[in-house]
Amino acid sequence: MKLTKNLFGEFGIILFLALVVRLAYTVGLYLGMGPEGLLVEDSTLYLKSANDFLKNGDFVKNVSDTIVVPETERMPLYIIFLSLHQFISGNINSLFPALTQAFIGAGACVVIAKIGALLNPKLGQPAGLIAAFNPTLIIVGANILTDGLFFLLISLGLLFSIKWLRSPSWKSALYIGIFLALAISTRAMAFPWAIFCILALPIGVLFLQKFKFKYIWHMFLAGLIIVVFQSPIVIRNLDKFDSWHLTSQGGTYALNWIVPLVLEVDSGTPQAIGSAKMRELHLDKYGDSLSSNPFVQSKQMTDVAKIALWETDSKSIIKAWVIGAGINLFSPAPIVSPPIKDIPRTGFYDVPGENKFNKIKSFIFNNDSPIYSSILVISLVGIVIVRIAQIFGLISIFSCTKHLSNKNDRLFQRIAFSFLTLWAFYVLLINGPIASPKYRMPLESVAIISLAMFYVGFASHWMKKLKQLL
Repeated sequence: MKLTKNLFGEFGIILFLALVVRLAYTVGLYLGMGPEGLLVEDSTLYLKSANDFLKNGDFVKNVSDTIVVPETERMPLYIIFLSLHQFISGNINSLFPALTQAFIGAGACVVIAKIGALLNPKLGQPAGLIAAFNPTLIIVGANILTDGLFFLLISLGLLFSIKWLRSPSWKSALYIGIFLALAISTRAMAFPWAIFCILALPIGVLFLQKFKFKYIWHMFLAGLIIVVFQSPIVIRNLDKFDSWHLTSQGGTYALNWIVPLVLEVDSGTPQAIGSAKMRELHLDKYGDSLSSNPFVQSKQMTDVAKIALWETDSKSIIKAWVIGAGINLFSPAPIVSPPIKDIPRTGFYDVPGENKFNKIKSFIFNNDSPIYSSILVISLVGIVIVRIAQIFGLISIFSCTKHLSNKNDRLFQRIAFSFLTLWAFYVLLINGPIASPKYRMPLESVAIISLAMFYVGFASHWMKKLKQLL
């Protein structure tokens, strides 16, 4: 343990434990299920995109042996990440990048520990250890998807944002720009958040110290870095498709997922049927004028989705978002682990029910697999207990109990954690009614620190009291 600490610093033991757990899980999946154990719905698309990138030396995809078109649905960084592994290994096997992702996930645990320590030195170790054994980070992070890499990058963006709030500097601003830019290059969903950060951080620092004009230039630097990193994609899209958008995925997302899930809440129409109906509406409206431009296609799909949402009761839209957020927060991670996920059963979106609540009830208590149902119920009880503890943790940070803070740091803690909480709300808002444990992964850093707060602020205090009584 002393050697680990000397090599990796204060949080070396966290890095070591997190890495061992992730490597064991990844290798166990591979040995038990083969390469398919590390693959989920979109994994093969990413592996193929990486192979196309490697063959063509450009961010394109092969639609046939001789025809390539620009890749517009996804951001490039994770595809480049996979292509490097394919270049080194000479094949598209999923194990090599999954093992690298174990190191990425372990690094993210250290980042979470450092965020916790910035809020209060007592939070660092508990936050890191909770992250090391967090089921969502372990299970989702092993998949050949963008989630693990994105989580590390956005967590680093949060870390340096908090550092800048505590002590504004050019260095922190530089790292904010770099890591937010890389996060955007992995998933475009980070772009609106980056804009918010640049605007909100100077406002936050106003409450903590005397404002200096150079703080504006700090954020200008961060914004400039973000623009520079995204400029190759934007320039290409402008040149080839006359579009300022980073990706062309928004239309598919709105037409096939957002609207159908809102309709499911509004009228009880199953998502699959709602998606088919929306595609029919799209073809009816644009069938004779379908464009070969993917961004025009996306806009057409978005326009059809907007009309459908406009015709839907606003209460149903709000309800769909609230239910989606609830499922994202309370769906247990073990159910998306391939050995459990692959148990023969009816999927959640295919479960019959008059409304969303009936579907949830049927999925949990009337599941056609008793084994799956048992795992789901046990995991659900566990996550409910954890969420209750996290609520107490939130109370402790905002009330700044004596166990967590000294007088000088109370305002900083409140503002810094308010910033983190806004990130969590942003993730829930942008995911909307689309729900799965994987969609909440970006906010796990906030959830983990909340649980560490509970441990430091309540659990450890009462454990000491109990020892005294005994």
